[in-house]
Amino acid sequence: GFLVEISVALPVMVVIGYLSDLWGRRPILLVSYLLLGFGYAALSVAPSKEAVLLYAAMDGCAWGALTVLFGLVVWGDIASSKVRPMLLAVASSVTYASNVVAIEASVFLKELEVYQAFSLAMLFLFSAALFLLFAPETVPASILEERRAEQYVSKALKIKEKYERKRRR
Repeated sequence: GFLVEISVALPVMVVIGYLSDLWGRRPILLVSYLLLGFGYAALSVAPSKEAVLLYAAMDGCAWGALTVLFGLVVWGDIASSKVRPMLLAVASSVTYASNVVAIEASVFLKELEVYQAFSLAMLFLFSAALFLLFAPETVPASILEERRAEQYVSKALKIKEKYERKRRR
């Protein structure tokens, strides 16, 4: 499972910055959280070898995207170059602190049944995704405007072609 996860995560990490510039940060974040949820659901519904591999692939894709977005892209969007190193240090320390909390909480979590653990995980995933629904887009305005202009020109060209086809008839 772990090798599948890493094998999927690494290529995702390479292209996710470009895709988040193309489609926006929010859609990528929402899809990542959906993949995590579906992966956990696959494990809880049918804990088989295939489900573990499906979970590992979905988990790798999601965490590859989330690592790049939360570790680099979003901080680059919201912070000026002067405060960016400090914010990255704070974000990294939160990640390390959460690992310590996870280790300490593992004693409690071992007492949970599998269905309880997945329910708890889904609660946290839902909470994170809920906040994303109301979060502003962090793609720079210039990129958004360029994208809108390209869409407008594309639609205008299609209308022009349609009009010219009718005119030829």
